[in-house]
Amino acid sequence: MLVPWMSGLVSGLQNRVRQFESARYLDNKIPKLLFIKCFGFFSL
Repeated sequence: MLVPWMSGLVSGLQNRVRQFESARYLDNKIPKLLFIKCFGFFSL
């Protein structure tokens, strides 16, 4: 049984991790999209 403030802390940490993961995912995705666009443009 977790103390209420501890469960709040844990859920807050999980949210922080989820935000970090999504931000990292976007950071990985955007350069790839840019690279693909540039590559497609130059290969025309």
